[in-house]
Order: sequence, then C-alpha cells, then structure tokens
Amino acid sequence: MSAQTENRLRLVEEPTHDERSPEVARDLPATLRKVFLRSLIGSLIVSAAMGIYAFLQGRWGQTEARILFTTLSVSFCSMTALASAAAYSRGRKFPLAYGLSIAGVGASIIAFLLFMGGIWSFKDFNESYAKAMAIAGIVSFSLGHASVLGLASLPGRLRRVYWLTLCAIASLAAVSTALILFELEGEIYFRVLGIIGILDGCGTLTTPILAKLHGLSSVQACNPEAADEITLFCPQCGSRKAYPLGDITCATCGLKLRVEVVKEDDTQAG
Repeated sequence: MSAQTENRLRLVEEPTHDERSPEVARDLPATLRKVFLRSLIGSLIVSAAMGIYAFLQGRWGQTEARILFTTLSVSFCSMTALASAAAYSRGRKFPLAYGLSIAGVGASIIAFLLFMGGIWSFKDFNESYAKAMAIAGIVSFSLGHASVLGLASLPGRLRRVYWLTLCAIASLAAVSTALILFELEGEIYFRVLGIIGILDGCGTLTTPILAKLHGLSSVQACNPEAADEITLFCPQCGSRKAYPLGDITCATCGLKLRVEVVKEDDTQAG
C-alpha cells in the first residue's frame, strides 16, 4: 500500500477535532440523563416501599414522613433537571436552549437543597424559607418546561408560537412568584393567573403538534447552516469537499454520486 493511499485512509478514518467535539458535547448530557433517571427510579422505588410499609405497620411517624417527602423531592427535582438537560444536546449553536438548559439544571439543584434543608431541619424554619422553597420549585419547573418545548424544531414562520408560549411560561412563573412573595390575595390576580395558565397550556399542546406537522428534519434542527450541503469524503479518491445535496460529481476524480438527507422517522417507516 502506497504512502499516499495510507494518508487518504487515515484522513477518512480519523475525524478532525471539529468532528470529535459534538461527540464530546453529547457525553455530558447523556451522563446527566443517566444520573437523573436513576435518581428518579430510585426515589419512586423508595416512595412505593414507604407507602407499603405505612399500610403494613398501620403507623406513620415523623421520620417516615421525612423519608417520603425526601423521595418525592428527589423525584420532582430529577424530572425538572432531566427536562432541562434534554435541551443541552442542542449545544452552543442554540444559545436560548443551551442557556435554559444550564439554568434549569442549576435551579433544580438549588430547589433540591432547599427542600432537603426544610425537610430535615429539626428546627421550625421561618416563613421566608418556605417561600424560597416554593419559588425555587416554580422556577425549576418553568425552566424545565421551557427547555423541553425548545426541542421542537419549528420553521421560522411558526417559531413565534414557541416564543409566545415561552412568554406565557415566564409570565405564569412571575405571577405565581409574586403571589407567594407578596402574599397577594385579590381575585384579579387569580383570574390573571388562570388566563395565563390557559395560554400556557394551549401553547404547550400546540408546539409539539406543529413540530410534528411542519417541523424541520433532524439534520436541519441540529445543524441549520449545513442543511443544504454536506461535507463528503469521496469513496474513490478520498478527497474531502462540501457539496450541495442531490446529484454531485467529485471535483477530483469525477465520480458521480447522489446524496439525500432523510428524516429518521422516514427511515424507520421504510
């Protein structure tokens, strides 16, 4: 085998640094998802065991109640963190989803620490601490909610639906926080909260439906700038060059190829 052929094979088989970086970026969210999923499963098992224990023993002490609330807190925070971590895979090319993901995981961790402090404190914690726990739960849930919806691959003309839903999520969190923080009791506030909640629910249901009907392909969603072209290693001469999708001809050896991008759903259906 000639040295030139070996170099070409090495060029094809060894990815460049830029090609490795997405794989490295996917390792972290995959690890986080495993941790959160295992925590969620473990907490559900413990909660079920505690419930069975309570029915069998016929008594429920303070320690058992704290253990149950701990497992419920683990379940809640694991679900919100898992939802937020899902958007991390989009990477830095999607600043909004990336930022919401990081903020959501951080808020879930903070909420969990506050829950643990409130549950296992052997002193009566004050009202301010209780408000902080409630607000942390609202923020972590809202960020996880927004992160999951951010995964919907909507084209530009329909992207406004997600933005409106995101505004509804933020408004709902803000109004709920204000009600807790300032102890607002007027009927008007609860009416506003109900209206925003309805808009939030409509947007939450509409966004994934529109993504299913009119969404972008997985390649376009993950790499928009490469949606109309692909970097190809010619199987005959080994040259590397970016070509538009469709019928192409290698600029080096003249080999004719046809390249298409197919949705994952279409490949599974076939």
